[in-house]
Amino acid sequence: RIHNTVERDTTTPTMVDGNLAKVVVMAAAFLQPPPPSLRPGRMPAVAHRAGLASEASLMRLWRPAARQGLVLRMAENLGDTPSWEELFDRLPLNKRRALKQGPPKEEAGEGPVILFRDSAGECPDCARVWLALLEKGVAFDEKLVAAGGEEAYPAILWDGGFVRGWRACVDYLEQVIPEVPLLPPASSGDREAAEEMLERAEVLAERLPPGALTPRDEAGVLAMAGPVEAFLGEKGGVFACGESFSLADVALVPGIMRLETEAVILDPTSPLIRARPDLPNLARWLDAMETRVSSLQSRVGTDPLSRALLMANSVEAGEKPEVAQGAARAVASLASAQDWRLVLAEAVPPPWTNFARRYPSVAKTPKLEAAAFLVASKQSVVAALAAKTPEIFHGASRPRQDSESGLESRPDLAVRLVVTALADAPDYGSSPTFANTFLSTLISDLSTDALREVSECLAELRCGSVLLAPRDIGPEPLRILRAHAAWVAIQVAKALKKRAPAEPVEKAKNKW
Repeated sequence: RIHNTVERDTTTPTMVDGNLAKVVVMAAAFLQPPPPSLRPGRMPAVAHRAGLASEASLMRLWRPAARQGLVLRMAENLGDTPSWEELFDRLPLNKRRALKQGPPKEEAGEGPVILFRDSAGECPDCARVWLALLEKGVAFDEKLVAAGGEEAYPAILWDGGFVRGWRACVDYLEQVIPEVPLLPPASSGDREAAEEMLERAEVLAERLPPGALTPRDEAGVLAMAGPVEAFLGEKGGVFACGESFSLADVALVPGIMRLETEAVILDPTSPLIRARPDLPNLARWLDAMETRVSSLQSRVGTDPLSRALLMANSVEAGEKPEVAQGAARAVASLASAQDWRLVLAEAVPPPWTNFARRYPSVAKTPKLEAAAFLVASKQSVVAALAAKTPEIFHGASRPRQDSESGLESRPDLAVRLVVTALADAPDYGSSPTFANTFLSTLISDLSTDALREVSECLAELRCGSVLLAPRDIGPEPLRILRAHAAWVAIQVAKALKKRAPAEPVEKAKNKW
């Protein structure tokens, strides 16, 4: 159709449809060399209707450096931010299938496998069962239970029966899924030694309670980490039982991870546990957990910013004002310390690649996984943003109306912009100018009030407690999501700066 149109009429601009002309030019920009019907002397009408100054300017677009600019020029007429239906179509096929199918089913059972865990993502026993399920490769659904509720956690619903308690759950998993052992076989002579190490690990884990540290508590860190250091050095391997990941490591994970993050939060000058020369066994163990246990950083682990937000708002922090103040300072410093440009330029980490290979429903990159999470959880995320941010009306903040808290509201627009940056925008690492122009085109038609309100929502997404790891999403996708929220916020800030009224010359001189 393109060739026939160009061949039929190349002289009268009004005879060539404007939209078709844009399609022709966009297609021509990616054809090397240009086809005969799109070469000099053949398409003045197309050049005119596409908004180009002349046919010569059209021919310059075949230079590789100009092709991206051409697409941006055409994209200016594409309209508003993509709708949720359009963003859903931009997700990879496996994520679209997973979202349509709902919770996974266990083929061997009569119903789904369900993990009952705490809604806050803070229960260490829930984290242990969660990690064991993921390392076993079990497809399961999750049911969140509020603290103090009637339902106990952690628990597993399997084949219609409940298994409660973390030890009972992992022992049951060892029986029903022996193909991926987390303990040596019962017939092996190493089983008894491994169970002894597990019991000792449980005792050590009880000595790592949450909230035990105070600001700049160097002695407390060493007192809790010292016994674990000696325990991990007994077998001479990177893990508790040697070179293989086992349930003893599962028992230690929540306490050690929390100890390291809390130590950094309450004392920014303190080195990480893995960087201390007097704790070499713990350093090797932490590195092995993050590189070889792919589900830890991909889903079950936490990050310092999420932990600091929880500590600042927890009940224990109210009883310890010095802890709350230290956590609040850490939130500000951690949010500003992360360079979103470096995050956007990073390659996919190997642990995530291994995690995605094991689970077909997981996206191949944490960026697409974050986009799929926002699409699947759009209503709850938008409602949380609406509850935490004010409405901007004629430049002033006011309490948000009910009609401005659901889908199609400005918080909804902010989330759709982040999903667009994650799933649809050009890659910032390879072409930052192209990617920045793409985003600025989407927000160019927004009002000043809309830009300011979207900016508030983006700040909450990046530095607030709307999304936390591992309560809502894994630490790696959340880190990527926050970086993209910061990127969109920068473009919104640039758009607001362009609309700010210019200062008089005398006032600017006095200010200087």
